[in-house]
Amino acid sequence: KHYRHIGVQPSCGGRSCEAGGAEEISNCTRQCHREMFCVWHDWSSWGECSASCGQGRRVRERHLWASDERPALSLNSVASKAALPSRAELNTQLELLQGRTAELETQRSQSLAAAFALGASSFIALAAIGQQMAKQNTRGGHALADASGPGRRGYALVATSDVGALE
Repeated sequence: KHYRHIGVQPSCGGRSCEAGGAEEISNCTRQCHREMFCVWHDWSSWGECSASCGQGRRVRERHLWASDERPALSLNSVASKAALPSRAELNTQLELLQGRTAELETQRSQSLAAAFALGASSFIALAAIGQQMAKQNTRGGHALADASGPGRRGYALVATSDVGALE
């Protein structure tokens, strides 16, 4: 609807305005049951600086419009809906993460050192056990000797009088 108002009433025999001229009606087709989305339009260009020297301000703006197309999810749209932490909160979180990282690096170094020490100890223990077994085999008075010769192949058990001396 569009309305008109009479600015000056008729006088001195003037004619009155027609009643139909005060109001105009036109078609307004709307689709009331369509799904609509709020969409931010792009930022406008930066305006001029408010100061010629020193501190000033520049302004730019963007507008929210209704659209029948679902907007794509973007980092900006998510960030604008979520409460962003302050710089102090971010610095506190950074310090906590750096402290945790240092702890994990220390634990990793300790784990590596323990693994190396246990591996080396196991190797030394196995070598010592191997030497003991070798000594016990030869101290028992018997040793394996090469029994191969013309017409014979293999090893034979022979008596020994001293470690390493085969008869």
